[in-house]
Amino acid sequence: MSNALVSPYTVDCGWFALRVRHQNEFSVSEFFKNHFGLKVSVPARDVWKRRNGQKVAVIKPLLSNYVFVEADIEAVETKMLFSHKGVLGFVRQDGSPAVIPNDQVLRLEKMACSPAPVYELPYTPMVAGERVHVVAGPLAGAYGQFVRISPKTGRFIVSLDLFKRALVTELESDLLEPY
Repeated sequence: MSNALVSPYTVDCGWFALRVRHQNEFSVSEFFKNHFGLKVSVPARDVWKRRNGQKVAVIKPLLSNYVFVEADIEAVETKMLFSHKGVLGFVRQDGSPAVIPNDQVLRLEKMACSPAPVYELPYTPMVAGERVHVVAGPLAGAYGQFVRISPKTGRFIVSLDLFKRALVTELESDLLEPY
């Protein structure tokens, strides 16, 4: 396989999202930049983690498992994109690789530079007042209503029906499902 591409950039260039294996975002990004000269984006920011009792800054992608690649999809051999073991496939729409609007990629990059907290949540389209069921954790089996998402923690605030009372709590989104 050649390391040079025949004009990966043309007037028809667009952004495409690749799904990648967990924690392979940066290695896939560097691989495509260095080996194929493609423009890639992995919007990321520093987050604080505890390691051995100490707080350390770690760079974490805003969207786990995604790398954005800008290229003319017709000019790029798709076999080339799968030459890295971390690549799982394209994000697709109607069977073809989905074109990601340039302004969406730019917004993600701006969000990564923002000092405001950003939380990645699974896409769960819920509206205030919708019934929810707690499916895991210490409150598993409880039912209640979705109130809103906390702007400080990114957790779902729910009103749960327990012991003939309504109790309000914050739960991670993966512990809930619409009922």
